[in-house]
Amino acid sequence: MNLRRIALFLICAGITFVSYYSITFFLLNFVKVNLNISISIAYLISVSFHYIFNKQITFADYKATGFESLVKYVGLSFASYFFQIIVVNFSIGYFKVSLIFAMILGVLISAVFTFLIMNIWVFQDRDLFRIFKKRKLI
Repeated sequence: MNLRRIALFLICAGITFVSYYSITFFLLNFVKVNLNISISIAYLISVSFHYIFNKQITFADYKATGFESLVKYVGLSFASYFFQIIVVNFSIGYFKVSLIFAMILGVLISAVFTFLIMNIWVFQDRDLFRIFKKRKLI
């Protein structure tokens, strides 16, 4: 695994994390926007930045087209979102940890999951269905 790529991904994730919470805080406290709308706006801005940074910098040498990688990224974002919900709920329910700790754990585990999937699929010129068909799995 390329250490430069991991470092860039972590930098991007850190910027995304800070921007998400900063935008949410700003919209809630200074613009007085509804909580759900604030979260949605912050999420869309942060995820857009995350995609563009990773497409243009972290995985710039990969060959996937913009539209192809965007579709894959959107799918990965939904999977990552639901994965975080599962981790947070499991952490609180099973390990009885605080919400903040569960959320941090969810972000960390999800970041590893996201990096691996981006590295092997999202920004690669690969069609998983084509791979499965060649191996006669579907």
